[in-house]
Amino acid sequence: SDSIPMCPKNCPTSARNTVRYESERCPAEIGTLSDRNRNHCPTAPGIRNPVAELTLSGNTLYGTAVTGGSPGSGAVFAVNTDGTDFTNLHSFTTLSNPPQSGTNSDGGAPRAGLILSGNTLYGAAVIGGSSGNGTVFSLSLPQPPQLTILASGANVIVTWPTNAAGFALQSAPASTGNFTNLPGATSPYTNAISGAQQFFRLISN
Repeated sequence: SDSIPMCPKNCPTSARNTVRYESERCPAEIGTLSDRNRNHCPTAPGIRNPVAELTLSGNTLYGTAVTGGSPGSGAVFAVNTDGTDFTNLHSFTTLSNPPQSGTNSDGGAPRAGLILSGNTLYGAAVIGGSSGNGTVFSLSLPQPPQLTILASGANVIVTWPTNAAGFALQSAPASTGNFTNLPGATSPYTNAISGAQQFFRLISN
């Protein structure tokens, strides 16, 4: 993963394309960078003041917001680089002296960027925690469903967790080939062996 620095407030519009944005802008504007009112985030409810740099992994950006989240203590969010699928991954819990001081269980007002290691995000919060002086926190991301492939005579049987909603099964003749959807495929899926090799994967819809 890579960290992407924010644009300074006076940077030219040409420098603010795709994933870079000014600190006043709403996180959901990443990718489109429209000229909406900077103090209003209709597509990113409850998330305010994303002042730290973002972390890029694949086509997903991860970041922190100093304020906002359910109780207003800050949040960790994710958004695609094209501005879609904005998700509040974690809202920091209520502080004993809200909105921006006191103690709690997980911290608050995260002002630094995140580090992604494996499937876990790591960050720091400047307030909250048991002493009220901040925390170092970790946040586990949802694990993608795993495929299991078993040979059965002239077929292979591909299975994956039945509760893994929102995924489609794809196949290709090579790992670097062009994967195509297998329409209507559900787990377990039986596929006749028709060549020397075949590769399968699940992809989010």
